[in-house]
Amino acid sequence: LIKANLIRGSLEDGVSVHDLIRDCLIRRAEARPGALLELQRAAVPLLLAAIVADTPAAKYASANLHRHVRSAMRQEATHDDELLLAVIGHEHATVRAQGALAIGAARLLAEADVLDAAGDHLTAARLVHSIVSLRGAAGDREAQRAWASLRRLEANGGGSEASRVLELEL
Repeated sequence: LIKANLIRGSLEDGVSVHDLIRDCLIRRAEARPGALLELQRAAVPLLLAAIVADTPAAKYASANLHRHVRSAMRQEATHDDELLLAVIGHEHATVRAQGALAIGAARLLAEADVLDAAGDHLTAARLVHSIVSLRGAAGDREAQRAWASLRRLEANGGGSEASRVLELEL
């Protein structure tokens, strides 16, 4: 396939599909309602596994995960989607940042407000923490916002090992 120029790259550095082939595959998937969404939802866990295992595909996955996550998003709220929660709550900051980039800071902050109002402070803090992963040192305001959710959690007696780990990361 590489010699025929249908895919590019190498097994050591990773391979990619030629643009024309990719466009053809996308159009074919779009011909069936919901097929592209489901293909992307199947691809995201594979990309996460590549990052964790540090395979040759990890470089591609780390740089392009946001595109796949965005294409895998359903209409439901982020906190109701286990796949999106796995991305934004991932142990790797790069994955969380890619998730925040795909979902968008405004949506994540709005959902965090809803979750805090409903008493789900840990999930609210995780949503905002993904923005901190994206913005790094420029995410101080979001870090303070995540801290506020964690303080509410502790005040309500809901602190846990998971909330303390998240607190240490902030």
